Amino acid sequence: MGKDKKKKRKATGGGQKAIDKNVAKMEKKVSKNSRRDEEDLEALISELRALDAKKTQVVDNPCPAPSPRVNASLVAHPEREELLLFGGEYFNGQKTFLYNDLFVYSIRKNAWSHVHIPNPPPRRCAHQAVVVPQGGGQLWVFGGEFASPDGERFYHYRDLWVLHLAQRRWEEIRAPGGPSKRSGHRMAAFKRQLVLFGGFHESSRDYVYYNDVHVFDLDSLTWLRPLVSGTPPCPRSACQMWWATPPSASSGAAAASPPGLLVYGGYSKMRVKRDVDKGVVHTDMFLLSPDYKQGSWRWSRVSTVGARPSARSGFTVAPGGPGGRALLFGGVRDDQEGGDERLEGEFHADLHAYDHARRRWSRVRLAGRGGGGGARRQRRRKGGADAGRDGERDDEEERGDDDDEDDDDDDEEEVREEVVEVVCSDGTITTVRQTVGGSSRPRDPSQQPHGSDDGGGGDDDDEEGGGGSSEGCDGEWPCPRMNAMLVVRQAVLFLLGGAYETGSRQVTLGDMHSLDLHSLTTWKTLTHMDPDAQEWLGECSSSDDDDEEEEDEEEEDEEEDDEESTGESSDEGAEEGAEEGAEEGAGARPCVHAAGEEAAAYAARTAGYWRRCARRHMGDAARESKVARVAHAMALAFHATATGAAATAGTAATTATWRQ
Repeated sequence: MGKDKKKKRKATGGGQKAIDKNVAKMEKKVSKNSRRDEEDLEALISELRALDAKKTQVVDNPCPAPSPRVNASLVAHPEREELLLFGGEYFNGQKTFLYNDLFVYSIRKNAWSHVHIPNPPPRRCAHQAVVVPQGGGQLWVFGGEFASPDGERFYHYRDLWVLHLAQRRWEEIRAPGGPSKRSGHRMAAFKRQLVLFGGFHESSRDYVYYNDVHVFDLDSLTWLRPLVSGTPPCPRSACQMWWATPPSASSGAAAASPPGLLVYGGYSKMRVKRDVDKGVVHTDMFLLSPDYKQGSWRWSRVSTVGARPSARSGFTVAPGGPGGRALLFGGVRDDQEGGDERLEGEFHADLHAYDHARRRWSRVRLAGRGGGGGARRQRRRKGGADAGRDGERDDEEERGDDDDEDDDDDDEEEVREEVVEVVCSDGTITTVRQTVGGSSRPRDPSQQPHGSDDGGGGDDDDEEGGGGSSEGCDGEWPCPRMNAMLVVRQAVLFLLGGAYETGSRQVTLGDMHSLDLHSLTTWKTLTHMDPDAQEWLGECSSSDDDDEEEEDEEEEDEEEDDEESTGESSDEGAEEGAEEGAEEGAGARPCVHAAGEEAAAYAARTAGYWRRCARRHMGDAARESKVARVAHAMALAFHATATGAAATAGTAATTATWRQ
């Protein structure tokens, strides 16, 4: 018997022991190589903390929306109608900025305040933050990283902090036996405990990924290394982890879908050969379920059905949706060649829901609208509409399809194609073809430009790979991005920030949107942002320069062949573009808000829509930066004309949406 038990222990734990041994070896190597870098960064962190120490009073100042940032944390206050934003980073092409400030968003007032609380944690990003209701509300923060201004060296934290929300007081909890230094990990609350999983630690030359589990007891304020059985996920960072709401016993799914912490996706790197690494995007799902009697945990793999999201990294998941569903938004899909970490990929803006009771993914589609996916990454290492009422979404989608058929009869018009010359912000004139007239009803998904790249995206909830994407998105749907901040409060989904890349430029977003998960009618834009107005000090790559030269040559050839184009000034071209934009805009373009919406705000709000139009007419070969300039010019031209047009034309334009 003793021998059999020994064999059983070896069979269940041998694989994890080998992983732990390899992790310990790599961790020692990484720690040795990063020691010098960390010593230099520790001095910089100390200087910044000395500046923070000068602030000795709590100051609460109303403020505009926070500056754009990524890899920050956004959580809902456990008692108030508020959202809490902490930390993050911003890169302008030359310098990396780290933050440790706290912002509070009032949901009722739609207003931000900047709260200065003495003794905050050091500046960081890619950390984890969790709120619990104890003591009037507490915000717990663990780990993360600090980057040098040039973004080449990193300092990883292993400290644990708590913000007492009622007292507005930061406190560092010095408890031994905690997780090693890391960032990109995940942390979730379970009863009166915090459960932490995964993450990574790297130096300038080496890296190590984790798949260990740690538990922090909120009563005794101690770290525990629990007994964990089963086959765990492979080491990774940037996965998503959330507590799956237990289904009711009467649902019949309790046995098949037990409660626990779900871990989905993630990212890791593997060494192919010396100095060459390959990125790995994980698409598997695991359940970490507790044994309440033994105080242990067990890993098990979860098989799902339905419209699964396509393979991607940098997506975000927010639990707490209606019916216990979790919502997944965005991400980036790209292919890595060789050891290059700077990649151009396809960014997503699709929204998916996961129902743990049925283990089913579904694509969230708005009433009469569809969510778009891709656009054209910073370091990826960090980083059917079943989301509504139970049993009602399928009926609603069917009703929506019927409405589309009715619209087909009403909106049939003569379709004609016209040539429009659009003046870009750099003064160049680009000729595009636009379709004027015809039905304003969205096209069939199969006819969308740059349609699904993964065979999914259909209306059928059971169709797998539902993360199909098209270039850009309409004016009512947030533009494609990765690492957005996502949270659900009172059945409303809030989305803040994120990032995407266009050519060699990284755009860090600061816009904010909300979506009512019960009605699922439209995204509401709470904060606008004009990406073109964001400062970028980085240099273009050599490939970008080559593309620019080729485009300049093509434009010169076009001007030589077209005498009318060469004879027009920039002002004349803009005027003509405005007229044509208004012609096509009637009943087909996102309208200008009646309350005197500024041109820049309109261009930012509808950027994805115009980018898609520009891409469709310019073709796949056009460089993304050029498409963005043309799209921006088209938006400004339409705004200039629409502000002088009848209000009814603008109202009709809001009913036209693209369905993915």
